[in-house]
Amino acid sequence: GRGGGKVLDSRNLSVPWAQLRDVATDLFCQLRVRQSRKQFCERDIWIMPKISFPVFKNELESKNSGRAARILRRIPFVLTFQQRVELFYGFIRSDRKHMDSAGVNFQHGAGVGIRVRRDRVLTDGFESLTKIGQNIKGRVQVQFINSHGIPETGIDGGGLFKEFVTELLRSAFDPQLGLFCQTPHEFTYPNPTSFANPNFGEQHLAYFQFVGMVVGKCLYDGIILEPQFANFFLRKLLGYRNFVDDLSSLDPEVYKNLLYLKKNSASGLGLTFSVARDTFGDSKVVDLVPNGSNIAVTDENRLRFIYEMADFKLNREIAPQSKAFVAGLNSVIKPDWLRMFEAEELDRLVSGTPVIDVADLKRHTNYAGGYDENHEVIRWFWSILDHDMDESDRRSFLKFSTSVSRSPLLGFRHLYPKFCIQRSSGDTDNLPTSSTCMNLLKLPRYATKAKLREKLLYSIKSSSGFYLT
Repeated sequence: GRGGGKVLDSRNLSVPWAQLRDVATDLFCQLRVRQSRKQFCERDIWIMPKISFPVFKNELESKNSGRAARILRRIPFVLTFQQRVELFYGFIRSDRKHMDSAGVNFQHGAGVGIRVRRDRVLTDGFESLTKIGQNIKGRVQVQFINSHGIPETGIDGGGLFKEFVTELLRSAFDPQLGLFCQTPHEFTYPNPTSFANPNFGEQHLAYFQFVGMVVGKCLYDGIILEPQFANFFLRKLLGYRNFVDDLSSLDPEVYKNLLYLKKNSASGLGLTFSVARDTFGDSKVVDLVPNGSNIAVTDENRLRFIYEMADFKLNREIAPQSKAFVAGLNSVIKPDWLRMFEAEELDRLVSGTPVIDVADLKRHTNYAGGYDENHEVIRWFWSILDHDMDESDRRSFLKFSTSVSRSPLLGFRHLYPKFCIQRSSGDTDNLPTSSTCMNLLKLPRYATKAKLREKLLYSIKSSSGFYLT
C-alpha cells in the first residue's frame, strides 16, 4: 500500500473466525442496547430485510435450527417487531400442545376450578393459584362467592377468568395496598419498602412471585393489562441492569438533579453517600456505600455518587422484589421468549397499543339481541366512533367496554372474548352499559343518532353503566 504500509489479508489473520464473529456480535448488541436507552439512529436501521421470514421460521422449527436459533438468541432485533411477536405467539402455541400432551387441560368447562370471594380476590387468588403448578397454563374455571357467602350462578367460558385477573391485578397494583408504587407519570413498579408492609409481612416476596405468575398467565392467554410498567422495571424483567439514563423513567426530578450535579460543583450542597427512605411513615437513612452517611460528596467523587444513587434506586433497592416477580413470570413465559424484545416492545406486548383501529374492531365484532351490521343504530354507532370521537374518546370507550384502554397488539381478532354489541331492553332514555368480562356493549335502540352520541359519550366519560359482570 501507499507509504510502505501492509495490505491486510484476511487469510493471514490469526484470530479464529468464530471468535471474530462473536466479538463483532457483542459490539453490535451493545450498540443496540445503547440505542434502546438513548436513541442515536433510526429505529429500523437494525432490520435485515434480506432475511426471508418464512425460510427463517421453517429453519427454526427444523432439527437443523442452529443458525436461526443463534440469530434469535443473540441478535433478535434484526427481525421486525411484528415478526418477533408472531414467533412469540408461535412458541406459546407449541407450548400449549406440549402441556396438553402432559395432561394440562385447555378445554372449555374443564381445567382447574377455584372459588374466589368478591371481597378477597387477591388473597383467595394467591391461596388458590399458587397450588396448581403448571396447570396455571391451562383452563382455570372461576366461581365467585358473593358478600353473603353464596356462589354466584354462571359458567366460566373465559369471561369470568378475565374478570378475576383484571380485579386481582387492579388490587395488587393499587399503590394504596403498598405492594407496588407509581412513578409521577403513573407507571407501575415494585414498592422497595414492601418488606415493611403490614398487609403482607414475610410473604411480600411470595406475593411478588404470584403477581409475576399472573402477569405471565395474561401474556400466555393474550389478556391485555391496563396498568403499564415503568421502563426501568421492564428492563429488569428482560435481565438488563439499569444505568443513570434509565432513572428518568423512575423519577425525572432526581434524574434532573443528578445531571445538574454532573455539570456543577457539589460544594455547599451538603450531600453524603446516603439517601433518606420513607418506610410506611418511618423515615430512615440508607447508606449508598459502607459508612456512606459520613462520606461527603465532593467535586472529586460526585460522579461515583451519581452512579451509586442511580444504581441504588434502579437496581439494588428493588432487587428482591424484581427477582421474585421475574421468577413468577418465567414460570409461565420462558425468558428466551421475552428476550426477543426491548423494554418499549415488551410494554406493548403486555399492555397493548394506544392506537385504536376502528375498521379492524368493526371487522371483528359480533351482534346480538336483534342487532346486525346493517341495523340503523349500528351504522350510527360506527360512524360516531370513527368520525365524532378523538383518540382519547376512543380509548375511554374501549376501557368502558373491555376494561382496557388499549388495543390488542395484533389486532382485535385476538381480543377474547370477541367484542359484541347487544341490543338492551327497556327505556331508550337509558344509558349504554357494558359487561367488561365479556367485552360486551349493551346499547338501547335510540331514536336518533344525536341521542346515541350524547348517551354514549356521557357513559364513557363518566363510566356510568360500567359493570364487571
